[in-house]
Formats: sequence, structure tokens, C-alpha cells
Amino acid sequence: EDGVIYVSVIGEFAQEGDGKIVTLDEATAQPTDYVVGLNDPKGMAVTQHGLFVADVDRICRVVEPGKFE
Repeated sequence: EDGVIYVSVIGEFAQEGDGKIVTLDEATAQPTDYVVGLNDPKGMAVTQHGLFVADVDRICRVVEPGKFE
């Protein structure tokens, strides 16, 4: 989506499942959980096929807010 800022949050080092992707509100910079349950997400890419997240041990595609495969 245009204007959406995505931020990866790795959580505790080597703690599985506590990583997430948040979006930031443009006006207040308040984070909102977008996808939770990742391990240590390191990077992201937006393509015509969606948002892809490089997790510590896999690459995930965000299918919709809150759901990845």
C-alpha cells in the first residue's frame, strides 16, 4: 500500500516466535502489529506478489495482515 511504513522487529535474540512486522502510523509513528509469530525477521521486500520477509530460517510471504506462509 502506498505510504505504509513496515518495520521488522526481531524481539529477543534467538527466541523463536517473538519476531514481528509492524506498521507505523504516519502522523504519530505509533506501531501496530501487522504480522506476529516470526523468529528473527531481518529484511523485507515488496513486489507485485506481496510483502516478503526474510526470517532467520525461511522466507515468508505475507498473505494478509496477521497471516503469512
